[in-house]
This record gives sequence, structure tokens and C-alpha cells, in this order.
Amino acid sequence: MIILTSNVGSEFLQNDSGTITPAQHDMVMNAVKAHFRPEFLNRLDEVVLFHPLSRHNIRDVVKIQFDRIISRVSARGIKIKIDDEALDLISETGYDAVYGARPLRRYIEKHVVTPVSRLILGGKVDGGVLITATTDEDGEKQLHFESVAATNKNGMAVD
Repeated sequence: MIILTSNVGSEFLQNDSGTITPAQHDMVMNAVKAHFRPEFLNRLDEVVLFHPLSRHNIRDVVKIQFDRIISRVSARGIKIKIDDEALDLISETGYDAVYGARPLRRYIEKHVVTPVSRLILGGKVDGGVLITATTDEDGEKQLHFESVAATNKNGMAVD
């Protein structure tokens, strides 16, 4: 089994609904037929259109990326927590409808992993990092990183 992917016709699928209408399907297939030679298309058993990612899908991708980050730093005894507003902010600002979910990874590296790494390398993390979304003076949302003290199972701070 060989799976080939292409973004041909993806401009017809730019919506947040996660569904494909029959008209959109026809426009994509016409673009595929215009782009690829008939001899090539005739050798394919099937052409499958992937549904556009919904906002919920994007948020799930962000959660998966954060699970990987949490796993990486937990080996060093560091905990990372992120609030729902921060997840939503990353989902909204890191996603690009034209390029799909791929830019999310770069966004998370630049806007989350790098600042958290700087906190850790600077010795400013006592037990973990809490990532929240805050609103600045101009009303713009931004990520906020706060070092939190380690606690024992009773919730007491540990020195």
C-alpha cells in the first residue's frame, strides 16, 4: 500500500466546519484532474479527500504536542500545566488554515518550548511551570509563564 498526499484543491476546503460539501468535492476533484495527468490518476485505486481540521481537532493537536513536552520535562522532575485559555490561544494563533496543523509545532517551539527552556536553564523553575493566557494593556491575549513551587502530596510547598 502506498499513500500519496497533495494539497491540490485544498483552497476549496478552507472552512472551520470540518465537512466537505458535494460542490467542494467536485471542485477539488476537478483541480486534481487538471493538475495530474490522466495516466497517473488511472494508476491510483482511490482518491480520498481528507476533511478539513475543525477548531476542536486543532485543540486536540495542541494537547498532543503538550503531552510530548510534559513527558520530556517530567524526566527532569519538572511539571508543566497549561490552562484552557492558553490552549485556546495557541490553537487560534498557531494554526494556519492554508498550511494545516504543521505550523502549530513551530509555533509551540517558538512561543512555549523556548520560554520554558529559558526558565529552566536560568534556574527559575522551583518545581514546575504554569502556562496561562493573559490579556495585556492593549487587550491582546498573550501567553504567561510562571514558575510554581514543588508541592508534596498534601499540597505543601517543598524546599
